[in-house]
Amino acid sequence: MRANLPSTSHIKNQLSRQLARKIFKYYLFLALSLTAFQVFLNINDESDTLNKQLNILSDTFRPSFEEAVWNFDDAQIHATLVGLSYSEEILGASIIKSDSEQLNYGHISESFKGEDENNIKHDYQSNFEIINKTYDLHSPEDPSESIGSLTLHYSMQTCLLYTSPSPRDRQKS
Repeated sequence: MRANLPSTSHIKNQLSRQLARKIFKYYLFLALSLTAFQVFLNINDESDTLNKQLNILSDTFRPSFEEAVWNFDDAQIHATLVGLSYSEEILGASIIKSDSEQLNYGHISESFKGEDENNIKHDYQSNFEIINKTYDLHSPEDPSESIGSLTLHYSMQTCLLYTSPSPRDRQKS
């Protein structure tokens, strides 16, 4: 009759395998959850950093744009747009004057495309849409007078590239 009963070592071996499988499942779930949470925090942090950088760029370039718009100097506006586009955080920029004239440079969102198609780049390829962040422009002589707006066009792809663990991916930006 003893031959029909499983041995104690076989029962212990089977029990240890079941225990190891359960522990591994919980460990795997915990590891994946913590990793996903860490990636979320990294992307959120990069998004905050990107917004701060856009605000700094706006603060830096806004006086030049305000002066150029106030003086009707389209050449200076264009030169400043080109200079602003060298920032790797920005895909493009648009100036809309108070008379609704619009000047664009770089990759801009579809809603901003209008008459000024000369300086728009059409080779933007990404799964992420272009996001717009708009800042008011005011008269250099009367800060309460609005003379137009500056819109910076960017993408969340920038945040993902900065949080990428691969140096090869970061070099693509």
